[in-house]
Amino acid sequence: MYFACAKHIEQAIDEFLDQYEVSPDLNRIEGDVAGTDISVRCRFCAAPPIYRLS
Repeated sequence: MYFACAKHIEQAIDEFLDQYEVSPDLNRIEGDVAGTDISVRCRFCAAPPIYRLS
C-alpha cells in the first residue's frame, strides 16, 4: 500500500506500476483520517497523504 500527497501522486503511480505491473486502486483519503495517525505520511516526503494506492 502506498500513500501520497497531491504533489507526488504521479510518482507514486509510476512506482506502483513498476513494482506490481498493474494499475493501482486509487482512493482519496476523506476528512482528517490522515491526520489521526502520525505514522502515515507521503511515501516521498513528510506531508500528510491525500491518496492511498493499493
